[in-house]
Amino acid sequence: MRKLYLPIKFRNHGLHIYCTHKSCKKVVTKAVCKHVENQRFQSRIYNPHTKRQDCIKSYDTKDASEAFAKHLEYKEYLVKCNFQKEVKNPVTVRYQFIKECTINYLNFLKDIDVPKYERKNRSRQYITDEERYLYRFLKLIQSIEGQVSKFPVTAISPKHVEAWDEYVVSLELSNRSYNAHIKSVRYLFDHIIKRLEINIKNPFERVSIRSINYDPEIITVDEFEKLLSLITHENGKATKGKNEKPINYYRPWLAKVFVFSLLVGERRDRIVLLRWSDIKDNYIGIPNWKVNRSAKTTKQYISYTPITKDLAEILTQFDVAANENEFIVAPEMTNRNTLKQLLTNAFSHYWKQTGSKKKVTFKNLRKTYITRITDLIGEKAMFIKHGNDKTSIKHYLDKKELISETRNLKLYDISNWLHNTNT
Repeated sequence: MRKLYLPIKFRNHGLHIYCTHKSCKKVVTKAVCKHVENQRFQSRIYNPHTKRQDCIKSYDTKDASEAFAKHLEYKEYLVKCNFQKEVKNPVTVRYQFIKECTINYLNFLKDIDVPKYERKNRSRQYITDEERYLYRFLKLIQSIEGQVSKFPVTAISPKHVEAWDEYVVSLELSNRSYNAHIKSVRYLFDHIIKRLEINIKNPFERVSIRSINYDPEIITVDEFEKLLSLITHENGKATKGKNEKPINYYRPWLAKVFVFSLLVGERRDRIVLLRWSDIKDNYIGIPNWKVNRSAKTTKQYISYTPITKDLAEILTQFDVAANENEFIVAPEMTNRNTLKQLLTNAFSHYWKQTGSKKKVTFKNLRKTYITRITDLIGEKAMFIKHGNDKTSIKHYLDKKELISETRNLKLYDISNWLHNTNT
């Protein structure tokens, strides 16, 4: 009798070769097993009720194709009966260790096994950040206790809180980043207490949050012109990482995009996703992707940015795509997250070369725009970048009047800037 063989195309579906011999009794799909007469094709399917792979059924056939067909029928049957026929002793999963609680929390952030009405559809960047913070936290606990997989969450003490605070301080982060680390672990324990129903107090509740300066610097015309003049291939050279890998932040379109960003006054998330189809007559209808992603209705929230004279002028410097759904900024870059990070890093890199002592990042372009347009048209400017578009429309008609007023508005004289963008 020949040993059973399961072709690769039938694997990874829950079908296995199982040995029933009393000295073996295990899956031998890939293992060496001499009990040929005791080998059976067997389905071993995950049961969502018991959280175990306990939906098991063996087949008498020695033909792999026939066994796979029966396996698919069995899976279909389980789905139809909602696995109820397989539930003998339903088990309620009780979380008690810090690692498994953290994994559960991260799955919750990703909307895994979360009721539809509770899902938040969080951004990938937010989840990536939370994973990084919590990975650092688990690594710290491991360095103190030797392991995290079997370390009880109830054993987290002021000693661990103090160690986490000291560790984050040692990273020499900004106040905002420090707060993000502390809040991440605090929210983890809120989840453990409220959703996993573990009866403890949040040990991170009393950790003080640092104050943040929410009044960012304004970029002057002279400073911005100096920044543009420094955007060259030679000045773009830098190194990255511990190995000091050589990189170059220069891109031929970089100066043009910085000017465009200043005249649009939007966050980088929206700038990198703007398409030519978003341009409507004399304004740009910019979808509020953050609100639209988390909204529980099909209604799309739009931010209206008037096309001023100088914005219209810089738009002519971009290559208008035949396809109106093409991105305005760097359409050749398929990964928009990479583009977003490039804009941030490149701006900071060239800003350092201006010699200014101001703490300025790419975000300051938006603040500069809002300040500039407010100086020119007064309090009506608040309705352009208002946080709640419905409130804006209610207080200022349909924004058509405001958009009409700004048609001939010029925020800056960009004629001297254009030679820096035409590269």
